[in-house]
Amino acid sequence: MIEYAKRECIHCKRCTKLCPFLSHYEIDLSEFAGREELAGECYLCDNCKRACPKDISGREISMEFRKASPLPHRLVRFQKDPYLFRNLQKNNTKDLLFLGCNYPGVFPMTVRKLVEICAERGVDFSVDCCRKPIADTGYPLSTDSMFQNLRDRGIERLICCCPNCYNTLQGRSEIEVISIYRYLDEEGLLTPIGREGLPVYIPCGDREHRDFYAAIEPYLTAPRFPYESLHCCGLGGGAAKRNAAVANAVRENFIARNREVEEIWTYCASCAIAFQGYGLEHIVNFLSVFLGVDESPSPRYFKNVISMKGVSHASLR
Repeated sequence: MIEYAKRECIHCKRCTKLCPFLSHYEIDLSEFAGREELAGECYLCDNCKRACPKDISGREISMEFRKASPLPHRLVRFQKDPYLFRNLQKNNTKDLLFLGCNYPGVFPMTVRKLVEICAERGVDFSVDCCRKPIADTGYPLSTDSMFQNLRDRGIERLICCCPNCYNTLQGRSEIEVISIYRYLDEEGLLTPIGREGLPVYIPCGDREHRDFYAAIEPYLTAPRFPYESLHCCGLGGGAAKRNAAVANAVRENFIARNREVEEIWTYCASCAIAFQGYGLEHIVNFLSVFLGVDESPSPRYFKNVISMKGVSHASLR
């Protein structure tokens, strides 16, 4: 992608106008392709590619640089591989609810309700990290012992709550990966949300194929997308900690738009963490609403993940 960007870019600057990172440096994607030192400041959202008439991908440029020279990764590997707060159940079931790592911390009541629903249908659950934060540094993911464990248990399908987990796990084994919304739809557990014109934020992990949103959309009436022109929520690619000015611009853009719209509906727990940090009004999680759980993002993240570490199906009965 680096050489393609240098060769094919027509310098229309659509990417620069759209992306706070590129606009901060007043560069386009072809110029980014010559700035390896900036690889860690890209949010990997690929909004630039969706605007580019030549399909040049800022995410792919950044990842080429990162794979050639990985960003610091020792701390994230310590935290995520293996995940410090993982909860791996032992039951052999064909379907496995893969909760990821952020949903249990941000929406604990929703997660417990979901675990109960799945248990009633003979579906086990797992709290674990998909390892995306490690992959985003450019550090190669190890051969997946996780998938071997799943094979040994006879698991044929992973049900992912998080779009990032969904994208990271898909295609890495013969095990099928689906969204939680597709599963709930299969089980007849999704019902229309009556209000018209909900302001939806599509998370970066679902913007290219919209597999999650495709299962949600039939239950919405005339949804709006007032946040569509905005950047990644701010957590993507580990970039926020590398350039405070760009991170602040992302934050201020969301605050300004939320002041106009007054609420934001999404289905990514990581996005909810970012929006909560910005102090946005009325952050609504689609999964909570569909399950009938009245829950805003919890401010007690670590208390929740520690609590979830000891949860089993038996403890929920």
